[in-house]
Amino acid sequence: MKGNRLKTLGFALLGGLALLFAGCGQQGGAQPGDGRVETVGIDLGQPGPGGVLQGVINIRVSVNEGARVRTIALEVDGQEVNRVDVQGLRAQSLQPQAITYTIPLDTAALGTDGQPRFRNGTRTLTVKVTDAQGNTKSATTQSVFRNPDRVRGIVVEQTDNPKAPATRGGIPYYGNGDPTVRLDIVNYSGATYTLATPNISLGVGNSVSIAVSGGAGGELRDLTIQRDSVQQNSFGATLNGAAISGQPAFRLPKASNNDAEGLVQLKVLQQGPTNSTALATLTFGLDNKAPTQPSLEAKRVTEVRFNSVSGEFATSTRFRGNASDTGVAGITYTLRLTAQVGTEQYEIALPKNLAGVVSKVYDYTLIAEDALGNRSSPSRGTLTVADRTFSVTVTNANQIQANYDAGQRLNFGSALFNVQGQSPPSSQPVQLVLAIRQGNNLLPLVEGQNQFGQVRAAHGVEYAVVAVDGAGNFAVLPLNFNIAANPADATPPTLSVNNSTASASSYTITGTVQDNVATSNGRLVAYVEAGSAGGFTLFAYADKDRFTDYPTFPNYGEGSIGTTPTSFTLPSQSFNITGSSFGAPPDTRALRVVAVDGAFNATIASATVTVP
Repeated sequence: MKGNRLKTLGFALLGGLALLFAGCGQQGGAQPGDGRVETVGIDLGQPGPGGVLQGVINIRVSVNEGARVRTIALEVDGQEVNRVDVQGLRAQSLQPQAITYTIPLDTAALGTDGQPRFRNGTRTLTVKVTDAQGNTKSATTQSVFRNPDRVRGIVVEQTDNPKAPATRGGIPYYGNGDPTVRLDIVNYSGATYTLATPNISLGVGNSVSIAVSGGAGGELRDLTIQRDSVQQNSFGATLNGAAISGQPAFRLPKASNNDAEGLVQLKVLQQGPTNSTALATLTFGLDNKAPTQPSLEAKRVTEVRFNSVSGEFATSTRFRGNASDTGVAGITYTLRLTAQVGTEQYEIALPKNLAGVVSKVYDYTLIAEDALGNRSSPSRGTLTVADRTFSVTVTNANQIQANYDAGQRLNFGSALFNVQGQSPPSSQPVQLVLAIRQGNNLLPLVEGQNQFGQVRAAHGVEYAVVAVDGAGNFAVLPLNFNIAANPADATPPTLSVNNSTASASSYTITGTVQDNVATSNGRLVAYVEAGSAGGFTLFAYADKDRFTDYPTFPNYGEGSIGTTPTSFTLPSQSFNITGSSFGAPPDTRALRVVAVDGAFNATIASATVTVP
């Protein structure tokens, strides 16, 4: 019986690939034999000039006829690089006269350290074939490996600052220390690559050459590292570096680059006969400069925006820092308070309120620190913390009517409400505000008792008098009286308000309103959240800065309300949030819109505004 067999079994250097069956048998009768491996041959195919091997090659391994192969192992310089179990991959009843196996070998393979597993030079290749009975035969040959070195990239490393790298805009930043820039070369040749000069000065457009020595062939020549310009957030200062001996690398000491703050782009070029080729490019940030001009800002619960520190502050006041930084940013702020009288000291990470701080006068220092730990010079000043308690009382309760009709003026006397029990006493005046009370939300109407009489009672809302001092302390007196609806129209408007997203400097409030009865003298008034304390949330008119600020009456917010849904935008011009003074983005504030129809029926709708 004659047979013709072709078997291929692939064998990968690092394992995991099937043997590629690529041998052919010769014609002849089937002979049982004992399956013993008697002879093994190794053939490298057609290597390059001078027997040089490069990249992936196919090694052909031949065994004698009738051999039943169990395993094949491949060694390079005596080190086993793989082993494959062959037994069972073919039917045992078939007895070919000869079998050839083709095994791929990647001469350019990398080790776990990312560097070549085999350097260029003469290598000994050995295949070991074991048969089903455990007998092993081998074959050996020699060849020269010669793969060309290649640039894998540019690497920046820093070990003396645990905060590095810090990321801004997806780009890693280094600094506040001595980062290292290294040319990452996959080095097959064994050559030594170094910088041609010990001291490096790289302005934009400047370059430094790479020197090459030694090597067994395949070395890279005519390499330079060039600094290119960056369109955004770049800096013009020269990079000053120190070459690292025996490496294609240089260090960027902070002491030599104090003005570095921004992005750097480096490019590896290889000069050819007519032009240069870019082999690698890297953009990274370098920042050794601290934030500048740190300042302390505060926002009392009665205020919408942050402002510079002035006057007294209740501990409910929220403080934050502000500083300039064109580098990595990611600024954090630390506020340190030292009592002018006494031993109290506090260290507070901002933004935060002053909960737990004892009321007295403090000297403060503010430190701004960027994401790499570059710390600013301290900003210093004086801060007065003044928590006070007081209450609002009524001089003569009989002067407050128990019942009002919708639209009737609230005829309170000009001296009906008093502030009592102020502790500790203060020479600063306390302001009285008449507000709409929506649960624990306080929406201001007017400030000053002599103005309360301008307000007309609205059916569907409740009222309160709020006393506010200059530090942001406040007290609330709910007003409990009944407001009867107009018998001709007791239905409030239907109101819907959209959530708003602010632009960099402004926002608007939009929605729809309708009523069962058309009116030309309805009102739409918008409010924005100022702050919360003591279980209450204080609002301000959306175009004002404080709970105590109010617009000109009597026509504020006046307009038509129809019987079909009508879109509105409040106010006619966008509210100015003056950028980040509104709050540290993302800052989301509650909104309230009050709609009052011609019969003085009122409804309140909620939404939010977010500064992204």
